[in-house]
Parts: sequence; structure tokens; C-alpha cells
Amino acid sequence: MKNISELITDLAYSAVFLRDRDISSEVIRLYRKVQELEKDTLKFLFRIKESEEDRMFIIDLVNSIRELSYQAVRIARLSYSISMPSIIQDVLKESDKRIIVETITRKSKIANKTISDSEIRTKTKATIIAIKRKNDWIFNIDTKVKIFPNDLIVAVGRAGSEALLKELLS
Repeated sequence: MKNISELITDLAYSAVFLRDRDISSEVIRLYRKVQELEKDTLKFLFRIKESEEDRMFIIDLVNSIRELSYQAVRIARLSYSISMPSIIQDVLKESDKRIIVETITRKSKIANKTISDSEIRTKTKATIIAIKRKNDWIFNIDTKVKIFPNDLIVAVGRAGSEALLKELLS
């Protein structure tokens, strides 16, 4: 649940930043997964021996993660807005944690390499959270995913990551 709640938050901001309904739909799908995991966790919680205090802590944590994920859905739905104030775009661009969107060129050093082989995370400290290939989105990004020319990558990183990623892509 923790990992999904982190991803869903980054994707929600990406949906708004890119004004992309496909990403917004993925946020909603992931929220449903969080709801399923919440139910499974609560069922499991009552089958194991824990103190009442520990159970209440776990219940509060699970509820908070679900609520955080729901708020991400609300943010993602803003991508459906007809217009967005320009100040929002400016704020998103200037935040410490950045959404980095780049297209892979044929000359890119990472074209036709896997995430692992490209060493993006090691060299830039950025994490790819989504790839748009033609009209399809890939959200289950692992080290074996291959990056091709013309892929649009969506990554999350700090301010310095953006420049390092652009350099790696050149």
C-alpha cells in the first residue's frame, strides 16, 4: 500500500501537469488496488495476535494510506478541467520534486536499452514512473523495461535530476 500510495501521488501530479486522462485513469485503477489491499490487510489483522493498541495503529495507518490515495484521485481528476491557471504549471515546474517529461530520440544514449542498462536512477537520481509508447501508457516500470526512440518518459526527481537526465538523453 505504501509503494502504491507514493506512485499514485506522483502519477496524479503528472496527470495534471500533462493534462492526460490516461494517467488519471491509471490513478483511479491504482486507488481501487489500494482499496483491495486495505480489505485484505484488515481481514488479516483480525486473524493474527496483536495488542489492541497495535491493531488500532495499523487500522489508522491503513485508513490514512487509503485517504491519501483518494486525495491523489481528486488531484488526478483535475486533468479533466477545461483550463488550468498558468500559475499552477509554473508552481509544478518550480517545485523541489520535479515531474520530468522527455522524448527519447534515436541518438539518445539510452535508446534501445533497458532501464537497468541505462542506469538512469544511478546517474540522475530520477525514477521513471511511466512511459508513453505511441498511444499506449506503460505504468509497471521495472528494470527490464526497454526504452525505445520516440518513447515519452515521465520521471520524478529533484531539481538537479532534470539536467542530468537531459544530458543522459542527448
